Amino acid sequence: MNQVKSEQWQQLRASFYRRLAELRYSKHYMKSARNILNRLENFMIKRQVEIYSARVGEEFMTHEQNLISQKYHTHEKAVLHRLDDFCADRIFQKFSSFISPQCPQCFREYYESYIEDLKLRGKRPSTIERYRKICITSLISFHRTGIYRISDITPQHILKEFMTVNDKPVFVTVLRGFLKWLYKAGFHEKDLSGTLPAIRRPQLIPSVYTKTETSAMIAEIDRMTNIGQRDYAVILLALKLGMRRGDIAKLRFEDVDFETKRIKFDQEKTGVLQELFLPHDVELALNGYIQTARPQSDLPYIFVTARAPIKRIYGTHLYQAVAKNLKRAGIDNNNRKCGPHSLRMTLASELIAEEVPYAVVTHILGQEDPDSTRHYIQFDIEILRTCALEVPEVTGLLAESLDIVREA
Repeated sequence: MNQVKSEQWQQLRASFYRRLAELRYSKHYMKSARNILNRLENFMIKRQVEIYSARVGEEFMTHEQNLISQKYHTHEKAVLHRLDDFCADRIFQKFSSFISPQCPQCFREYYESYIEDLKLRGKRPSTIERYRKICITSLISFHRTGIYRISDITPQHILKEFMTVNDKPVFVTVLRGFLKWLYKAGFHEKDLSGTLPAIRRPQLIPSVYTKTETSAMIAEIDRMTNIGQRDYAVILLALKLGMRRGDIAKLRFEDVDFETKRIKFDQEKTGVLQELFLPHDVELALNGYIQTARPQSDLPYIFVTARAPIKRIYGTHLYQAVAKNLKRAGIDNNNRKCGPHSLRMTLASELIAEEVPYAVVTHILGQEDPDSTRHYIQFDIEILRTCALEVPEVTGLLAESLDIVREA
């Protein structure tokens, strides 16, 4: 850790303030940092400390802990952390919602090559952004511990970073992929992806509703109002076709062919073209909304808001449509989800209960991976009964033990 002599203190402070100004910290923050460094300077003078180091900063923070509020103490720690980075000539980057953290220069070549590889593999922009943030955060942490070459990363560094993150399943998925890529690309002599432990999210029981419940919900929709007709149409699209809420909200006129009774659209989640048959009741619901309930608008989207300013609807509108009508029907959700996704899962459950092949269900749901369909399935009890085995006759020691229990 670099150390700064006391006679250089004023020069250090001036350079530090200039760096804060370059990163466009507010005047309030600059003033606050100045006050904190004044307190630090007085601390060093009282203890006759002539050289500043990160250790001195830690001692100062311990001394301050009981003298100031917890909130201000956290702020002090943040300022001193930036000062330590500045003194050690490490990456000193402002972290905020406006300025994204930057990859350390010594790792930038590997990081940019990996991001480009993700793009070439067809990863969605949202996925790439998630990978980008986790990779940069990890590389900054490695850099702060004194690592300046990608080949110097060890299992200990990886596990230390793993212990600090909150969303461990996502972190493991992202960093494991990055580490495996570094090995395959020849940038690291070892495949460190196996260093990370296997973390699995608990598989939650899908939220599904019975046919009686969904019929009661549909019956409660007030189709005499414009919003009611819109609710009716979007609910049928989710319940009868299993469309995701994002795809329903962005459905365009050009996506629906009433003559051939087909709906074609690029799925928002996968980017894959989906083509579905348009059932008669869904067709009537769409036509009814378009002809009599949809406000006049030049927007290309079918579903729009009922009041000015007219704009397309979003996922929250669909959630409200389902939740509102479930409540009107007096259906107790019993800790089940009550949005459009639950209707999608309900459709999957009904199709499996009717013994529709998995391949067909996968196509209807627009899934790329056939195994992912199994997550949506809430098996019908009757199907489970067909899988039950006959209980074998009890013999041997177990039979004798049961006889003893009965006699007792």
